[in-house]
Amino acid sequence: VALLDGHIVGHIGIIPTTIYSDEIHPPIPAGWFVDWMVRVDMRSRGIGVFLLREAAAGGCLLTIQGSAETQRVLPQLGCPLTWHTTQNPVQ
Repeated sequence: VALLDGHIVGHIGIIPTTIYSDEIHPPIPAGWFVDWMVRVDMRSRGIGVFLLREAAAGGCLLTIQGSAETQRVLPQLGCPLTWHTTQNPVQ
């Protein structure tokens, strides 16, 4: 939660999870970020980026697609907007 003069001006929710890539690499702490919002009159002041950075301190952040605002802000944190998958054909 981001506060200004005792009032909530932003919020981000995190659903904790763990990424298991394979048996060789250790598990990676992660979190799906949801309900990320900043009050309209407080946007473009770095509050949203602050919330994401604080959330990312606990591990990798995950999202699917995201809003136009999310897609605009994530590159500022060095997050790629690409999706990587591995396909294993069913035998």
